[in-house]
Amino acid sequence: MSLAQPKDRWTFLLIATFIFALSTADRFLMSLFLEPIKTEFNLSDTAVGFLTGTIFGIVYFAASIPLGILADRRNRRNLLVIFVLIFGVMTSASGLVAGYFMLMLTRVGVAVGEAGCTPTPISLLADKFKPSRRAMAMTIFSIGSAIGGWLAASGGGYLSEAFGWRAAMIIFGLLSLPAALLLLFIQEPDRGALDGVVEASDEPASLRETVSFIISQKSVLHTILGGTILSFWGWGIVWWAPALLERSFGMTTGDAGELLGPVHGICGTLSIVAMAVVMRFLANHDPRRPLIFLTIMTALATLPSIGLVLNRSLSVEVGLLWAFLPVVYAYAGPTFAVISSGVPAKMRGQAIAYYVAMVNLVLLALAPQFVGCPPSAPMAQI
Repeated sequence: MSLAQPKDRWTFLLIATFIFALSTADRFLMSLFLEPIKTEFNLSDTAVGFLTGTIFGIVYFAASIPLGILADRRNRRNLLVIFVLIFGVMTSASGLVAGYFMLMLTRVGVAVGEAGCTPTPISLLADKFKPSRRAMAMTIFSIGSAIGGWLAASGGGYLSEAFGWRAAMIIFGLLSLPAALLLLFIQEPDRGALDGVVEASDEPASLRETVSFIISQKSVLHTILGGTILSFWGWGIVWWAPALLERSFGMTTGDAGELLGPVHGICGTLSIVAMAVVMRFLANHDPRRPLIFLTIMTALATLPSIGLVLNRSLSVEVGLLWAFLPVVYAYAGPTFAVISSGVPAKMRGQAIAYYVAMVNLVLLALAPQFVGCPPSAPMAQI
């Protein structure tokens, strides 16, 4: 059995990163457009939070596990093409709706498509890169979240100011079409080949078998739980950041996007890359050190996260954002690597699905309701 890595691994990694960026951008767009959507449809914070986050999170959670199981049993390349087309088309449709109910239905469609766009590519990446290169591949893949945040904040803010939030949704949705086309040139790899065992496709892991294994594998279980808690804390604040800037500092949607874009893009990308370097160095000495280091970083970031919601100076707010955002992005790559390498190949789709399902449940279904943002505040002091 050859353990050579597939020749198209880098091509797929770039495509997968772009897809992850688009799916992340979609969520940031809804966060960025909270105020315009609230105004146009005359909604309360609770209603707009339910529309743009809660319903998405619930559907995403419900769809993730079945689609994760499907990714462990069917051709993942073909499934990913379908998932990308679904969330792209429904994102564009979000800009064409005539009312609240129709927008809710499009968000349901987007959630179904995106629910398959994280476990499926991660499962593929694990079979295209050797275990020694897997963490690096997952880190590059995770950069898509920073790129997506930047594209949504800066690009979405500009498009919204120039053409309205609807046009921004249509344009971002159409970007999924070339990604789906490029996927057709990617080959489906053998499951587990790079781990030394090719697992039979007719013997997939059952739901019960996968859950039992995760519970018994404490490193995987604790990583899933820890990543979920971090998501509620970190991304719950990030979700309401545009609205906070608009309400507390008098910014327009475009101004908020222009400010947040570079923070997400530059800070997020540098944080993910730096974390990859640090994690590789620490892991060479003791496999426990990377997680200890991440724990310390999270503890230190607690102070700026509190300051973000209490501060009333715009210049200080910007500094706090630059101090806080690195931790929000830092844990993504290590988390994906620990989970994908900690379970057998036939369980990877399900294992990642459990993680992203829990993350999106707390991030999109709970955080928009429980975190919130001040309804009004004194204007910024420059």
